[in-house]
Amino acid sequence: MDKISTKRLVLFCLSLMAILTLVSISFAYFYSTVIVSNSQKQVTISTSDYIAIKDLSSAIVLKDTTPMNNETAATSVTPYSFSIRNKSTSTSVNYQILLETKADNTLANSFVSASIDNAVTQLSGTPSAATNSGYDKAYVLASGTLAAKEEKAFDLRVWINESGKNNANAQNKVWTSKVVVKAAG
Repeated sequence: MDKISTKRLVLFCLSLMAILTLVSISFAYFYSTVIVSNSQKQVTISTSDYIAIKDLSSAIVLKDTTPMNNETAATSVTPYSFSIRNKSTSTSVNYQILLETKADNTLANSFVSASIDNAVTQLSGTPSAATNSGYDKAYVLASGTLAAKEEKAFDLRVWINESGKNNANAQNKVWTSKVVVKAAG
């Protein structure tokens, strides 16, 4: 081979490597992999004398998900379904359904949205204090009153909201939460 052919071959190889690198970086940037886990399927009852809880589906586990808008989440995220029942035969019970977030989450709560029975909450508002060790924030998703012996079912969806799109702070992170039901008679 002559010198011109060798230079062209080297230039071609370098150009090809640069293009492949650019394509790889672009793909990684636009397809962010966010791991969201709720591996500890726990529903905590602060006052078990008043409320009974029943799981109607398995835990929420979102793995390799991408940010989405509320409308997409409402149809594509499989909900965690559960019901609560007032055990009392004569007294109504006030309840709160909270989503507590772990203190060591690497994904900021502001990138997470949740809906319970289609009422969407972005977890960037003012949280209340968590009730369990290892959890630092609690967000009220629903509250109400159950009449004596009344039972109510809920569908909870959790997803990465649109603010996480193309945001390096929302990529390759872990987020863990727990559903807590508080009740008082």
